[in-house]
Amino acid sequence: METENTKRFTIIAVYKEDPQRFDRTVSNCLDQMQEEDELVLLCKEETKAADSLKQRWKRENRVLVRCAATVQSGYNEILSEISSEYVLFVHEGDSLGENFLKNTHAVMTGGIPQ
Repeated sequence: METENTKRFTIIAVYKEDPQRFDRTVSNCLDQMQEEDELVLLCKEETKAADSLKQRWKRENRVLVRCAATVQSGYNEILSEISSEYVLFVHEGDSLGENFLKNTHAVMTGGIPQ
């Protein structure tokens, strides 16, 4: 059962090396997210990349920037802290189809038959 503080989705977006491709992926996710959803930007522990991501997305309160030595360790850290119903993993260059989050949630909650 959902509570007021329960997030629907936590999306973990992995940054690799192309800021423009990553920005398109992040924008695509944000376009579909609801206010209670959360987007975590995961990058390697490189100060320049992390600082750039924090600066670029600082006005978006649903976005967090996390850094880790490896993608796998970042996943483990993030997954141990989240409280959303569902987790979605995307990588730089990925794009969600039209109404993907809405439809996925509807399927998971029985609003749309599988």
